[in-house]
Amino acid sequence: MHLGGNGAATGIIACVAPTDDPGALDYSLGNVVSNKKFIVPIRSGTEYNSLSADGWQAVTWGGASSASAADAGAGKISIAQSDVIPCQAIPAADGSGLYWGLVRWFEASGPRSYGNYPGIATGTQYNDDAGFAKIFFSTGNSGDQITNPATLSTSNTQSFSASPAPNLMVRLHSLSSSPPKTIMTAGDSRFDAVTEAPDVTGAAYRSFGFKLAKTLTDGGTNTHLIRAAFGGATSAQYQQHGMAVLDYAAPNVALYLVYSINDGTPTRAIIDAAKARAVAFVKKCRAKGVQPYLITSYPRGSMTAPEKALLDALDVWSAASGVPYFSPLVQYGTASGDWQSGVSTDGTNHMTQAAYQDMATRVGAAIVTAQLLL
Repeated sequence: MHLGGNGAATGIIACVAPTDDPGALDYSLGNVVSNKKFIVPIRSGTEYNSLSADGWQAVTWGGASSASAADAGAGKISIAQSDVIPCQAIPAADGSGLYWGLVRWFEASGPRSYGNYPGIATGTQYNDDAGFAKIFFSTGNSGDQITNPATLSTSNTQSFSASPAPNLMVRLHSLSSSPPKTIMTAGDSRFDAVTEAPDVTGAAYRSFGFKLAKTLTDGGTNTHLIRAAFGGATSAQYQQHGMAVLDYAAPNVALYLVYSINDGTPTRAIIDAAKARAVAFVKKCRAKGVQPYLITSYPRGSMTAPEKALLDALDVWSAASGVPYFSPLVQYGTASGDWQSGVSTDGTNHMTQAAYQDMATRVGAAIVTAQLLL
């Protein structure tokens, strides 16, 4: 998925592979190959870092070896869709019952969008939080700079790579008789982002989305996350992003933030526009057989009485819509719309990890009670 505004991404190349040993998954262990085994496919201790039956499979795009993602316009998303690439499933060597998948990107020409999560330096925490579905992307060999996957070599320095790549949405197809449920989040950084540093809480990667999926999985409903939320996004941007994802995926439940502070200070025109976008999103969800779930708005410091009244009315509108909803404003805000004590990590925009966990618990319980994942 490519965020437009600065040109198209051309010549996208990728490979996929299974591995039985992803290694320690923690960047803090240093630039040591043995710590970062997820860079290359491993089978019983042997690296298969090449295009082969036991190693990488080249991704094709409509039969072609590379693809392009058009510039759809500023703030809009375009998607390059690959063919289905069958890979042999390999159980993890540690006996955990997991099946690890690797994805490797190579640089395209022109402007690109980054596809990695913030906090990549704490891969171990990502491992804990991501649940049963684990796949790594935007990793590579420092110095690869290649346009032909056939030239992969284990002699290159193994490391993380900051090379820009389009955001990646992975659709895994299996023959499982009980496939996992999926939840999509579409919103801004308040809705689904890491807001406290790992050295403060040990909770990198524990965004609301991850917490919600993990809460449901721990409760007995194996649930995976489709993330269509990103920091700094307005409702116009993440709505368009979420709508584009719905073209290619059909999650069981899609959580959508109605109003974002990134839209601007609440006015009637801004709230009306946000509601119109929410209606369009809900209609598309229903057309796809997806259950929509609205998150209305969040508290904010120094909110005026008229602004608070507009957001209160948004809650009333959401309740009348017939769509399940949750209001962080009501749950975590004061009577004036400010944050309750101890709930916000910065006093303005974002909640603490403990508050996100509380929200995940509440929303997860509501989803289970309403049987939205059946």
